[in-house]
Amino acid sequence: MALVEKSILVNSTTSARNKFFNTIDRQLQTFEKRIKKYLE
Repeated sequence: MALVEKSILVNSTTSARNKFFNTIDRQLQTFEKRIKKYLE
């Protein structure tokens, strides 16, 4: 399967774009918490 077929068109609709970036933001926050917990 080609990468394009698996891709999400980010500029298609506002809700799709917000969902995409909110998901990325949540994943980054979770990762940041894990790192901070590890460093304590």
